[in-house]
Amino acid sequence: MADESNKKPEISNTDSFDRKNLLRLVRLKPKDASIVGKFFEEYEKLSGDNFEEEATYLRVKWLNAKIQGPWLNRLAKTFIEANENRNAYRCLVESLRNDPLQEDVFQRCESLKKYSEPEYPQKLRENKCTVSVFMTTYNRPQIIKDAINSVLSQTFKDFELIIVNDGATAEVERSVRSFEDSRIRYFKFDRRCGWAAGQNKAISEATGKYVTYLDDDDFYYPEHLEGMVKALNHSSNQVIIIRNRVAQGKYENDRFVAQKFHISKPTKVTRERLLCGGLRFGNNTLMHHRNVFAEAGLFDEDLKMGSEDWDMWLRMSLEFDFENVDAATAECRMRNDNVSKMNRDRILFSDSLVGSFYSCYMGKIAYAKYFLARGDKIRAGELYEQMKSCYSDYFRTAEGIRELMSIAKQFSDNSFLMRLSKDYFNFGAGQWKKEVSRDKFLPMVFGAMPKFPQKIWQKIRGIKSPGY
Repeated sequence: MADESNKKPEISNTDSFDRKNLLRLVRLKPKDASIVGKFFEEYEKLSGDNFEEEATYLRVKWLNAKIQGPWLNRLAKTFIEANENRNAYRCLVESLRNDPLQEDVFQRCESLKKYSEPEYPQKLRENKCTVSVFMTTYNRPQIIKDAINSVLSQTFKDFELIIVNDGATAEVERSVRSFEDSRIRYFKFDRRCGWAAGQNKAISEATGKYVTYLDDDDFYYPEHLEGMVKALNHSSNQVIIIRNRVAQGKYENDRFVAQKFHISKPTKVTRERLLCGGLRFGNNTLMHHRNVFAEAGLFDEDLKMGSEDWDMWLRMSLEFDFENVDAATAECRMRNDNVSKMNRDRILFSDSLVGSFYSCYMGKIAYAKYFLARGDKIRAGELYEQMKSCYSDYFRTAEGIRELMSIAKQFSDNSFLMRLSKDYFNFGAGQWKKEVSRDKFLPMVFGAMPKFPQKIWQKIRGIKSPGY
């Protein structure tokens, strides 16, 4: 099947160019120079007060800029005006990390500091069934029927299906209510609030001992819940995950026709692989104890159409180990109109911002660099010790270690520097590629690392040994 996202979009040079179509194209191809240039020209000529257009403009500017701080600061202002304070805080601490001499940015970080932590559920309901299946839906009245049928056809029967209508049309409600099954619990928002808000509504209403997920365009095989419940019942862990099964295809006469399948290999879930992008999985592959939310918090509603599920799995991984189960009983269905394909600018921006936020200790590195830049080693040292104390149980990424090394050098902490350097060279090829492509590797080596033995340099293909 031809993927429309890989086709070269055509851009009109006429005065009557459709601005809405241009906005769609730049979200689809946010790094295509011809599309981006035309979008910037049109936006700057006729800029208005539309939040979505302005946010798209600033995201694409950030994605294509060499110096990104000013665009992050402008995005933060836009997010504050839209009451998306967690997004604003992430933008500001990332800007401060890259340029710690920004006093005004530091003060804005301080005013938003409470948003560095997730919200937590006030109270979880008592258990009344074994599994709560969460489904948020928006304007897919025919497609959702397949998803609902796949849940109701399960061999395991002790579940509730919580469906949250995210402000969609009445036709969606008619589709849901056409299923006369007491295990379906239906809720509706008056306006569109986003996938994360739907999940949080489901959390507040859920009564299952365990929680699992199903998007309205995905599918369970009949034995899915039975196998997941059995595995979680016998597991010492709070979270289990099965193999990812992806079906690419299209809908014909309201039925999904798969044209290609892919099933992932069994892979151990680690914090590092989860954060560094080497491991992604569909929401429908996960099941966990409902009380996990008491430790990990609620879904972040600021991350609309991008990274809100990943952000939750990252927080869960800090509190709990994930256990792999060798099964592939849920299907993630990919089509040309998937949200992730149509909003690449948002996905790229959110993934980068969330990734850096967790890599860099949720703002602590930015704050430490700010205090060091002002000669305040006492406050910087307090943050440094906090990061050291949780290092063994936190995400280990090339980006985070590189920043920690620059701070450790300020405190002449040679023993920790050696530990960091060893961990840095233990990363896989994926992280090495990112480091070299970002031009971060050599400046970090010569600026922060102790001198290394000759054999370490031999691991780096294409980089000549400096003779240590």
